[in-house]
Amino acid sequence: MAASLTHVSSLPLSGFTIFGLDLTNSPQGVTCSSDNSSLYITLKKRILKVPRDWDGSSPPLLTSDNVLSHFPKYSHVGAPALHSSSSTLLLPLESPTLKGIVASFSLDLEYQSSAPTSQAHLPWVAVDVDSSLVYSSEYDDVSSLSSYALSDLSPATAIPLDAAVPLLGGVQGGAMWNGELFLSMNDEPLSIYRVDVRGDGAVSFLASVEEVTGLESMARNFFLGAEMEGLAFCGSGDDVRMLLVVGTMSRFMLLFLGVGLAIAIALLCIALAVACRKPEIDADRIKLVEDASKPNPRSIVACKVFATTLLAAAIGFGVSFGVVGQFVARGQLLEFIVEQ
Repeated sequence: MAASLTHVSSLPLSGFTIFGLDLTNSPQGVTCSSDNSSLYITLKKRILKVPRDWDGSSPPLLTSDNVLSHFPKYSHVGAPALHSSSSTLLLPLESPTLKGIVASFSLDLEYQSSAPTSQAHLPWVAVDVDSSLVYSSEYDDVSSLSSYALSDLSPATAIPLDAAVPLLGGVQGGAMWNGELFLSMNDEPLSIYRVDVRGDGAVSFLASVEEVTGLESMARNFFLGAEMEGLAFCGSGDDVRMLLVVGTMSRFMLLFLGVGLAIAIALLCIALAVACRKPEIDADRIKLVEDASKPNPRSIVACKVFATTLLAAAIGFGVSFGVVGQFVARGQLLEFIVEQ
């Protein structure tokens, strides 16, 4: 069945701070409240609750504490989902060394419980109320979906995907709508796919986010590439919108910053070695040996001034790129109309 994606709006999630919380801190996903009045946006370590019509100019309704403080061995919050019947937020958590877990939080952003999974990566979760299941997948080489009982998050049967399509890669988010599972793909090109998750697992292409928005993947745009994150559907009846979180970053800027700092540190070391060395002894003027071996006050002052100047330059270089990065490496909340 043919479908189209129309880009409606973009909300920057960076360049400013709310109550000391920097919104450039890796937005990961979004989900919508059951009454469509609020959005829950996950960052790398926190959750924001904001009004549905939030424009970023006012503080969030709620901001969680550090989610990972409950899980010291975990490093990353993924794309969330809402368990509407129990008024619970489900958050996937990942660790570099441990299996993923699903953490449950109240709608007031208070921690409730957690459940283990067998997944090495757990980038997203999606709730299918009609099937009483929670879906997820690995990040790369995805040939099947994992499922869990909605009641207690116990493992359920894996759902194989249609073998006629290649293995899915870069799966960052998932959400149910009209009985189908929609997946956001951080692959090239950045795309949205849908899965007949209640049927035969058929996978079909919905739309290229790159074509609709003009954003490009980091593989395609080295200077300012986009990274797909989680998605959600919000609204009812004929007024349903697809919300998609993306992040953009410049790997060129990070490379430039690293090289620049390395050069600044190398210059600083050379400057210290040159400015702070002892004066050489003139072999033809033995009588100056005693004076030459004593520290030269002017040399010491010059050494300190030179070292301080270069150190300040190195710090200024790093801070300048950090400030610029606030505006270049930014998250966005994109809104689309899906027609099918």
